[in-house]
Parts: sequence; C-alpha cells; structure tokens
Amino acid sequence: MKRIKYSELMKHIKYSELMKHIKYSELMKHIKYSELMKTSMMYMTQTFIAFLMRPRYLQQVLEVATKWTDQSSKIYRLSVLQQQSSTEDIDKPSKQLVHIQHRMLDVLSHSLSSLKKFTPDLCEILHEQNMDYSEFDPFLALAFSGPSPDQDSIPSFGTLTSCIRDVCVKLLMKQEVRSPHKNSNSEEGSPEIIPKNLIHYVMENALYIVMSQATRYLRDPHLPSSEKQLLKRELGTEMNYFLMELQRYLRRGTPSSPSAAKSPRPALSTTTPMLGRSLSQSSFASTPETEFFKFVQEFVIQVLK
Repeated sequence: MKRIKYSELMKHIKYSELMKHIKYSELMKHIKYSELMKTSMMYMTQTFIAFLMRPRYLQQVLEVATKWTDQSSKIYRLSVLQQQSSTEDIDKPSKQLVHIQHRMLDVLSHSLSSLKKFTPDLCEILHEQNMDYSEFDPFLALAFSGPSPDQDSIPSFGTLTSCIRDVCVKLLMKQEVRSPHKNSNSEEGSPEIIPKNLIHYVMENALYIVMSQATRYLRDPHLPSSEKQLLKRELGTEMNYFLMELQRYLRRGTPSSPSAAKSPRPALSTTTPMLGRSLSQSSFASTPETEFFKFVQEFVIQVLK
C-alpha cells in the first residue's frame, strides 16, 4: 500500500471542500476534474469506513507496519484472513490506534461533506415535485452489506449505514461508558479522546447522503418497482436498527453487554414495519442534539414505509 503523508492528504481534502461554495452548475463546467475528485473521494470513503469499523484489524495493520520483516509478513497474511471480516471492538485500544482513528474520521468528515455537492439537496428533492434531479447521477450502489478492506469498489448504502452504526454510534457509546472515569485516567500518556462533535458531524453527513440518494432512487421513474421495494425494505431495516441504538445512547442507558456486541447483526427481513411502529412510539426528546435525528426518524416512517 502506497503511503501518503497526512498533511498532503488533508491539503487535497480541504481543497475539495472548497467545492461546497461553488454552484453545482459551475462545477459541471469542469466536469472532468470534478468527476475525478468525486471518484477519488468515493473510493477513499469506502476504504476508510472498512478499516474504521474493524478496530482490531486496523490495530494489527498499524503494528505490522512498524515491524515489517519476512516473518511478520507471514503473520500479517494469516491475521488478515482471521480478522478482516470481524468488526469486534478492542477494550483497550493503543494510543496509536485512537490517534489514527481520529485522523481518519477527520479526513472522512471532509470527504462526506464534499460528496454532498454531488447529491440532490435533501429538502428540495423531498418537497419540490418539479425539481430536476436528473443531473445528479446516483453514486451509492444498491447494496446493503458492510465494506471489506480488500474490496475495491464504490461505496454502497451498506457502506454508509455501516459508518453510521458500526463506527459512529459505537464510538459514542464507548466514550459514554468511559466518561465516568475520564478524570481519573487523565494522566499523561492516556489515549486521546475523539471529539464528539467530529463523530456527530461524520454521522450527520453520512445520514444526509443516504437519505438524499435513497430519495433520488425512489423518484426515478426508470427504476423497477422491485428495486424500489428492496431499497425501502433493506435500508428501512438498517436505519431502524441505527435509530434504536442511538436512542439507547441518548437515554444514557446501559450499553449492550460485550457478548451482545459480538453477536452477528440480525438478518434483514420483512419485519421493518414492526420496527417502525415500535420506534414511532418512543420518539426522540426535543433537544438541539436530537432535532436532526427526529427528522431521520420521520424520513424512515414517511419515505421508507
């Protein structure tokens, strides 16, 4: 894997952030460059999420990168086969791992924010029936499984829902568990804390793209109805699971036990309407922190029903 300096990567990403301040019509005048930027950010997003949702695997990669010998190369190849499919968390992550997770989330926040330029404005596509959305080609694949580190493909709905649930919510819940002890563990040398506002920013941008892209697909008259039903069913199930876990976090309830966290995700099924009904009976409390998530909840109920 080619090494890229973090400073160089951030210059590239922050330059792409400038696209947010350029009208889409102006951006399309430089379509070759904008498409290149979009493609680069899409593949990077896919790869970063695949690693972030596998902290144990990421830590192994970091360890091997600093001790690369012929023997460790063999061990590395074996560990890849054993660990890359596991999303199991680490109870005591290394300082290096948390530092890299922080930087990767920082880059991911810029990437997702820039990708919003290439998807329809969410409010417009939801409420403006005459909106011309044909200029926005869908860029999320209609697939719903999480990404793999060795997968060289564009992101799918499953990529971003994995980012939302398996990266952001897990990080928030993990910080909540540790927060009562943060004062006693504040000695020098303890792992850095990933800012909550950064985690929220990544999560909200991912949710925005998911909802905009889903609406773009559902309003496409050329998309077969079977594909639309698949999108509603699978994405609705994923979003409901995310919202229930988020509610548990916001209520400051007891997080899942370690054994529950290691259990496989429930299989997708046609039980989404039941989840939707149970969710609507326990809506989010009205606070500034939850206003956007209340909107997401309404989107699931009204659009993905």
